[in-house]
Amino acid sequence: MAEQPPRHVKVVTVAKKDVIRPNRGGGGEHENFREVTADFRGGLVSEIDALAAFAEERAQVAAGVPVVGKVSLLKKAMAKSYRPKAIFDSKTCPVIGGRDANEMLVSVTADGVKALRQRVRTTKTKKGEFALSTIDTISPYTADDAAGSMGVAGLQKYVKEKRPVLRCELFTHGQAIDKRISASFVAHAEAEGAVAELVRPESPLPVYRVANVSPKAAVKLAEFPGTRRLSTFATYYINQASGKTRDKLTDVQCPGPVKGRSYPTVGIVDTAVAQGVRVLEPWIAGRYSIVAKGQHVEEHGTFVAGLVANAGALNGLDSRFPRVASRVFSVEALGKDGLSQERLEQVLEQMVVEHPEIRVWNLSLQQDDPCTDDSFSDLARFLDELSDRFDVIFVVAAGNTNGYPPRRWPAATLGAHDRICGPADSVRALTVGSIASRDSKTTLARKEEPSPFSRRGPGPAFLPKPEIVHYGGNCDGSQKFDGVGVTSVCPKGHAAESIGTSFAAPIVSTVVANLDGLVEMPVSRPLAKALLVHSAQLGMEVPHREIPYRGFGRPGDVAQLISCAPNEATLIFEPQLRYGEAFEKNPFPIPACMRTSTGKFRGEIIATVAYDPPVDPKFVAEYCRTELEFSFGIWVPGEKPGTFEQRGKVPPLPTKPEQMKEEFLVKERFKWSPVRVHRKKYPKGTEGDVWRMALTLYYRDNEEANRLPPQRAAVIVTLRALEKDLPVHAQMEAAMAKAGWLVNDLRLRDAVRTRIRT
Repeated sequence: MAEQPPRHVKVVTVAKKDVIRPNRGGGGEHENFREVTADFRGGLVSEIDALAAFAEERAQVAAGVPVVGKVSLLKKAMAKSYRPKAIFDSKTCPVIGGRDANEMLVSVTADGVKALRQRVRTTKTKKGEFALSTIDTISPYTADDAAGSMGVAGLQKYVKEKRPVLRCELFTHGQAIDKRISASFVAHAEAEGAVAELVRPESPLPVYRVANVSPKAAVKLAEFPGTRRLSTFATYYINQASGKTRDKLTDVQCPGPVKGRSYPTVGIVDTAVAQGVRVLEPWIAGRYSIVAKGQHVEEHGTFVAGLVANAGALNGLDSRFPRVASRVFSVEALGKDGLSQERLEQVLEQMVVEHPEIRVWNLSLQQDDPCTDDSFSDLARFLDELSDRFDVIFVVAAGNTNGYPPRRWPAATLGAHDRICGPADSVRALTVGSIASRDSKTTLARKEEPSPFSRRGPGPAFLPKPEIVHYGGNCDGSQKFDGVGVTSVCPKGHAAESIGTSFAAPIVSTVVANLDGLVEMPVSRPLAKALLVHSAQLGMEVPHREIPYRGFGRPGDVAQLISCAPNEATLIFEPQLRYGEAFEKNPFPIPACMRTSTGKFRGEIIATVAYDPPVDPKFVAEYCRTELEFSFGIWVPGEKPGTFEQRGKVPPLPTKPEQMKEEFLVKERFKWSPVRVHRKKYPKGTEGDVWRMALTLYYRDNEEANRLPPQRAAVIVTLRALEKDLPVHAQMEAAMAKAGWLVNDLRLRDAVRTRIRT
């Protein structure tokens, strides 16, 4: 039988007419959340008076440094359109950040708090009274707030026992004020015998390294009105279960690079990759080390490197493992005792600067503080900064539940103990969890189920983390894994078996690197993430309750990411939107074979949206500053003559009042999340003549819009017939041509197609 020509994923050029400026309307006036009575105003004024007294007291500590107030909002008023801007602005106490979605942080000066008091007492406008009705409490940002979960007493005790170097993050109020705050903070630290050094001058929030901190000084630093957060630098480490070593590897089990072929390089920041390993050495593109001789360990880094180079071959050519291969640049950064966050950040920045040829970096490391709903880890935010500055892609392991019993599946709750830790909460990174490739009578998971040790999401602000999974092994209740782990290379050049999310991540890293290096067109970071997530969804539909454990599933190999079955058509769109703009494809062609005899659409629609939103650490839980609202549905006449409106069908729009609230949309529909999947199957068909796809851009604060860059997105849509023999791909090609769409194939470079197929 003759080989069938490949059915490529299609890249659709965004035409000028596809970018529109929809009329969103004024939104109308809101009903007050509570009655704004004289007693209610009086209560707020009393809280403002207490805030003013706190500001006066702190002025004795640091003259000229504004204090910060906390404005807690009613839970039902958390949507951005409800924010009390009519009360808190540049004439009173302007908003300078936030913590969770229900709390704003405001800058407090003597003149500002006086104006705020007057406005709360006297405003009679509808907007003003509505803004007041959203407020729950107004209070000062105290030293306990700055000290975080430990509080001042806990911080003082910790410093007394550990004498650590502290990490201090300062508030920002405005350029002129910020310089005064920084100078005052350094002087404040010196007065207490401590030494403060600015370590992140390029960061949106000034970060200081503070040494020689006494317990008394720790309290004084927390009380400084410019201190946003006082904490320690985390220590990152690797963890590898001792596995069974097998026979020495042959060239068949771990083949070397094919002469004349080019391979991408993956940077791995890990322990050492053993030198002189015959089957691995040809794959090593370079090495760098900062580890002292007595700290040198090799097992983990060598195992990770083997999977980057030869995951498929090392695991018996199992078709579920990728066949692509990558070279390895080894950064030996972690030794027996791990590495401090401070030093790790320095090494990461140095490496991405010195090696611009490496776009994908694997981080199979962790620390043990689970993330929270309202705070992104320091290292995660640093990875986001590096990603933006140098256009690199970090692939991060979700982490292992070290110190806790392995988890059974279906999942038994471990509370927060099995939640992901930093830097797996990085918004820009691709976070990878682990599933089992094999099982036995004694394992806690069956094959294809989440590994018993793999940490779960969600990330902060309920972001779906991990986004995807791959094979990291299985185990029983005693964490034994003979015969059910992942196979790679040990420092002696033998095959070895082990388990961990550390080993799921490099399998994904090599796929991402090959995708970036082998596809003809440039692959943006959002498109790379979208392709892997979409591939995973095409393989299986992950139930919503399992997304924290499985992400959106396990992606296929590179060839699977860029090709289609006959009964499906996959399209890529990469629009770029500015404030007030939306992207649409109207009408969106539907292949004739997916219409029933009565004209209904019958089949499945799967869509993935990925984008890199602007981020701002000042707003913590609202760190991601833009939202791309995706809609795929039918275009129907509106209520007014001559108007039309979209009726979303993928999935259907929520209709119950509780499902329209911001809290539900954030937790259940991943609103404000930079990766989302939408899907709906219509086995009995659904009405709809004209179909339309739309992507609409929203901002947390429209005042930010003019200073933020255009928002680029990657949208991937698959139309899939429920019968395998229907010619969806061919008919979609014809329909797009008839509609005048400019379409190209997503294809691999000619030189590598043969290698991918073999």
